[in-house]
Amino acid sequence: MSPASHRLVAVLICLLILALPVQAQDNWKFSGQFFGDVQTTLQTSSPIQSRTNAFQIRRVFFTADFPVGDTFDGRIRVESTGKNTLDGVRSAPFLKDAYLRWKNVFADGHHLVFGLSAPPMWQVSQRFWSYRALARTIQHRAGLAGPRDTGIALHGPLGSSGTTRYGVMIGNDAIGMGETNTAKHVYAEIDKDITPQVIGAAGLDYKPLPGGHALNGHVFLGWHNSKKRRVATEIFYTRMQTGGIDENITMFGTSIFGWQQLSEHTRVILRADQTRINDPVDAATSLFLLAGFSYLPEDNVQIIPNIGYDDRDPFEQPEIVARLTLYALF
Repeated sequence: MSPASHRLVAVLICLLILALPVQAQDNWKFSGQFFGDVQTTLQTSSPIQSRTNAFQIRRVFFTADFPVGDTFDGRIRVESTGKNTLDGVRSAPFLKDAYLRWKNVFADGHHLVFGLSAPPMWQVSQRFWSYRALARTIQHRAGLAGPRDTGIALHGPLGSSGTTRYGVMIGNDAIGMGETNTAKHVYAEIDKDITPQVIGAAGLDYKPLPGGHALNGHVFLGWHNSKKRRVATEIFYTRMQTGGIDENITMFGTSIFGWQQLSEHTRVILRADQTRINDPVDAATSLFLLAGFSYLPEDNVQIIPNIGYDDRDPFEQPEIVARLTLYALF
């Protein structure tokens, strides 16, 4: 049996075990997420993938939120991605979230999380962006950390009003895999409802590197008008030291995005990212543009024609991809 088959069997066993006590646990909550698309690569620097057409399921979530007595609860989330579309490797399910949460650990609203969970790094901007089905947020695209980490985290409000919140975490920086060294990735983020329509966030994270370290800072500012429109910007700056004093690498990125409700069932979506990397030898600037039109036939379903422009290498042709994306929550 292949490793992928072993993982599939293990995940199915986990789901079966989870399902057994459901009848006795009326307050369990099951949910999921799905997105996939019809994709056409109009232009790329790779001659092999040029003019590629594909049907693909890019991501499926299945989530179980469960209580553990009055003080603890937890989450198990299984994910399968569609990376098999072009590389020929069959997709295999894996654990996306697996954690226990100690609620109100020292005061109301302050929760301690242990296990595999999302680090407090781009969660505010991703929730505000709302279109992970189309693209990751700029820090995630830059590869500054994984979407999940295994460790211990603390989340809660600052002050009695609840308009300012914090999140801190110490993790393995192994994206859910086993520990491979003694170094730890430390995350911290604060977000605030500046007004009923404006939200801001700022954060820092630090991780050791072979022969050095990486320090990253980011700020986010978003404005919304109920469900009619959203506009936001996110900026990050990273400094990586990988050896001697002349081996420092810096990275700076800016993202501007938003969407506008055109009618009860339609939206237009726009986004522009620019990232610049400076190292002792060279510098490079990348540009990512995205435009889409969303049709909502149901509250939890969106059909989104979209086109993306990704210029990562000044010496290569930009990649241009057109997609018809289907996104659903269940």
